[in-house]
Amino acid sequence: SVLFHMHYQQNILDNLSSSNNDIDSLLSYLSKTNYRHDYQIMNQIKALPLFKSIQGELTILTGKKVYLWPLGFCSAGYNKWAPSDTVVFLHPQGSWKRLCGNDFSFLGLQLNGKDIYSHIIFPQFNKLNADERRQHLLYIKDNIYPHFKFIGSPDQIPFVTILKELKCLESPVTAQLL
Repeated sequence: SVLFHMHYQQNILDNLSSSNNDIDSLLSYLSKTNYRHDYQIMNQIKALPLFKSIQGELTILTGKKVYLWPLGFCSAGYNKWAPSDTVVFLHPQGSWKRLCGNDFSFLGLQLNGKDIYSHIIFPQFNKLNADERRQHLLYIKDNIYPHFKFIGSPDQIPFVTILKELKCLESPVTAQLL
């Protein structure tokens, strides 16, 4: 609580080095608070610029949708589909673990690749340029559905339906990928 109020009165954390040691130390200290049982403490912690996004920027989590980044996930056009003022992805091995161990649910959601595409990327897909869309489609083909069958299993049908409804996928190259 003192740290929160000092930061908002004097911006003491604005000069915090983004080194992992500084952040790790602060988050380790904060992990000893009663944040798991006190909503106000958790909100104060989330309002401090102590969380490093996958882009390496220190950010706050309040007012943002917070997700855990899947290792190896395609980041093409990231700034277009994950604007930093509304969405933040944290690295799976990031400093946040000093605060809450392996329990990411205190900070946000851990989505799989299909959910990230369906709920976050596809609604913004028209903002991506042709090369960025191609990179995502190749990632889907190679990593999410490497053994895709056109008949489609029940888990593929909703995803493929969303994909086919994207208006920006009306090119011969895309047809070959689908």
